[in-house]
Amino acid sequence: MKSAAIDRKYGFDLQVSPISATGQQWLALRSGSADIGSGSVLDLLRQRQAGLPARAFTTFQTYNNPVVVPANSPIKSFVDLAGKKVGTPDPSLLDFMIIRAAGKKAFNLDVGTQATPTPASPTLLLELLGKGQVDAALEFSSLTATPVAQGQLRELTTVPQIMQQGGFNPKAFYLLISVTDAWSNAHPGGVTKLHDAMVETFQMLMTQDEPWTALAAEVGLKGPAQVQGYMKSQRAVFQTEYSPQLLDATTDLLNNLVSVAGKDAVGVSSVDPNAFIFPTK
Repeated sequence: MKSAAIDRKYGFDLQVSPISATGQQWLALRSGSADIGSGSVLDLLRQRQAGLPARAFTTFQTYNNPVVVPANSPIKSFVDLAGKKVGTPDPSLLDFMIIRAAGKKAFNLDVGTQATPTPASPTLLLELLGKGQVDAALEFSSLTATPVAQGQLRELTTVPQIMQQGGFNPKAFYLLISVTDAWSNAHPGGVTKLHDAMVETFQMLMTQDEPWTALAAEVGLKGPAQVQGYMKSQRAVFQTEYSPQLLDATTDLLNNLVSVAGKDAVGVSSVDPNAFIFPTK
């Protein structure tokens, strides 16, 4: 957005504040050191329940992360995960909650209770898979594309696949971009401009290849083939549909998470409709 001067086109000067760990964006919003941050719909609802005055104003990605196993693993289907060690970046991660609930509905298998969840950082999970210390892992798609292409890992399923098998809508809200109420109140009409700037940025990324070299380097991919593969995979999961019509799908999903994992594990019991600002045009 900044390199293409899209921010200035819409009347603001974007400043990027790097974070060193997932979750720090919410601390930055609370402290006022950042005005905008991204995260899952579940994290936004949890943060609002804990008192953070922030609301989502657009989305940017659909569900896409895979459950992977070593290429030579005897595990062939989701039901084979029963009794196995299943790695996850965090048992409270929205994606892991979903494979628990969808797996329960589709295959009568809750990997949270009928397998052994094994939390570890995403990069460590790849090592544990290679050493046979976990049998399978929910991983980030950006980290599995290369080892899957090289034949080291195999996709057992993906979050959207198992959502469909469990009867959930894969277009339910996933990753959102949120803004603090303090910024919104101080800049009347600013949220609409932010939304439009985000949409134009993603449209640019869908049609222009040049920005992807730098984006791929951010996740350690530098070769031309790797850059092309990363660009293709990310474009496939961009989502700009952001409307009240998806609230029902999101509510159905959350209700099922609570029914399987419990309110305490999920962290919230319902979808707060006030957590979303929708475009008025």
